[in-house]
Amino acid sequence: KIRNSQELRAKTFNTMSRVRWILIFCNLSWILSVSAQDLFVEECFVGGVTAAGITGSLGPIDGKFQFHWEEDFELIRAFAFTYRYGRPVDNEIFLNGESISLDMSSQIGVELPDAPPIGQFAVHGIDITNSIDIVEDSISVVLDAFEGGEPINTGWWSVMCVFLYESPTIIEPVCLRIYTANQNQNASQNYYFPKPSFDPISDLGFAIYSDRINDFEEDRSLIGINGSSLGNIGGADNTNPGSAPFNSGVRGHFYYENGQLFGLDDDIPNNTVEDSDCIAVINEYLTDEAEQQVFLTAISYPTSFARGNPHPAFFLTYTPDCTVLPDLGEVPRRYSFCRGDTVQITTTDEYENFEWSKAAGLSDSTSANPLCFADSSGWYMVKMWNEAEPGCSQTIPIFIEVNDIPRPANFDLTSSFCPENSGEIRALNPAGNAPFTHWLDDEFQFSGVVQNLAPGEYDFRINSAVGCEWDTTVTIPLNPIQVADFTANPESGFSPLDVFFNNNSNQATAYQWLIDGVPTSESENLLYAFTDSGSYEITLIAFRNELTCADTATFILRVEPGIQVLMPNVISPNGDGRNDRLIAQIQGVASCRWTIFNRWGNEVALGEETNPVQEVEIWSPDSELAEGTYTLVLVARGLAGQIEQFEFQVAVVR
Repeated sequence: KIRNSQELRAKTFNTMSRVRWILIFCNLSWILSVSAQDLFVEECFVGGVTAAGITGSLGPIDGKFQFHWEEDFELIRAFAFTYRYGRPVDNEIFLNGESISLDMSSQIGVELPDAPPIGQFAVHGIDITNSIDIVEDSISVVLDAFEGGEPINTGWWSVMCVFLYESPTIIEPVCLRIYTANQNQNASQNYYFPKPSFDPISDLGFAIYSDRINDFEEDRSLIGINGSSLGNIGGADNTNPGSAPFNSGVRGHFYYENGQLFGLDDDIPNNTVEDSDCIAVINEYLTDEAEQQVFLTAISYPTSFARGNPHPAFFLTYTPDCTVLPDLGEVPRRYSFCRGDTVQITTTDEYENFEWSKAAGLSDSTSANPLCFADSSGWYMVKMWNEAEPGCSQTIPIFIEVNDIPRPANFDLTSSFCPENSGEIRALNPAGNAPFTHWLDDEFQFSGVVQNLAPGEYDFRINSAVGCEWDTTVTIPLNPIQVADFTANPESGFSPLDVFFNNNSNQATAYQWLIDGVPTSESENLLYAFTDSGSYEITLIAFRNELTCADTATFILRVEPGIQVLMPNVISPNGDGRNDRLIAQIQGVASCRWTIFNRWGNEVALGEETNPVQEVEIWSPDSELAEGTYTLVLVARGLAGQIEQFEFQVAVVR
């Protein structure tokens, strides 16, 4: 390793153009925006770290990259990083032939603005620990990054992989920090990160993941730490296929074991970066300040490319100088549940303080084991530390996968013709994870199209491959060939009321009449006497060939209260207390008036009554009234407003 940084910096900046950029860097760094990069992971363990990658830059990737791997290594964790321009459609990376999905849920941090016509830039990361089988020291990569069409450059670009491993030959702990970009890639970037608590006699390794930096001098990137330049990077790694500018972009290929940084590919573990060498040992660049600065700027941004120099991430590796170093290897790093459900996240009880990167979807953003009810998939980072050693924190990413309920995008029901049983359910294009299983009344169905259903009610559900469920109750309507129909004559009236129901049904073979739900007749037509007032539901069921094949017609008949007057035809006003008076029995009457005439038409008595009770005294003649036949004329107004006149002959006897 070369430790003479002054000599190396002199060699690196022996031209006036580079001195000019050092001066610009020193003079402008204080006015640039200050921000801590998004800390994706800070994990410490006994073992090693290796990282490498490949790019397609402006074309697809189909090649290999080498990394450090030996037979006695055991993989602890693995991540794949990429970035996107614009908002491309979902894609996939093939690592050693295994498909790794690319979608918006794997975005780390914020989506950054980018120069038109692209509009957006974002870093994405995927935990590939359980998705890759490592059998040798190289990884094959296939990525058709370019989406095509407009806007230009929209797509997923390049791949950078990081592997955490353990081995019997590695006895010292290592800490890995991964920071991802959260500043505009079309401008100079000024980041701050907490000074690590590290063993000063070990290497503090720095590596950068960059892309689209070609061989042209004006397209290089200057990297500095705490006001001192590490050097310029540009060109292409040895792993990049094709020719410039399609092979542009450099990544730090390295591994770190037992306190020492090692270079891979064309990367050199000295204390500078240059060309495609973009790793460095940066111990001597650190200050005593709590926050350390990383400065990234392109030497120029040529309009012909209309892009900045993307720097999606940088990495720090070091040997920690900490008393307590909890092992987080058994902490679950992925949770999967159905939208609308809740799951409890489990971390560790070996730390005192916890701080989650976002509170949305968590019951408590300072808890070791919060409840999670997130509505969408994404990364949650939790920082953990003890008060005694605040600089010895660890931050781990946990991916929350929220699976869609398999609700069908297209859901239709078809009525059943009768008696053919031709009903159908069509539940197509469900959301969520395929393959899907379909169930009707707990019976397995081969697809979301279920046919030959009889009319009736069914329980229908869909289950996704990850166990999410959507269920509903459906009713298959009857679409009969026959049509039930009838008319009532009269359609209303006063009690007592005789009504004839005329059957006008078509193509029916049998009938059932119901009055207020009570079977009344099976004849074709119906004549019925309604003696009482009220509302009656008249139903005709028209069958065709079988009882399950039926159509129904319904009519509401209103029978108004009728006027009823019962009058005795003889009285005997002899004073014996029996049948001395003329008393009428009245129902359905609001008011009435009456007049009594003798045989010569002379009026002998009259009267009226409002709201009469059931018995009304009409006439109480004196005992001297002559015997004979008298005529009673009574006019009554019914409760519904109708008026009727009644005439009775009443005999007076002694």
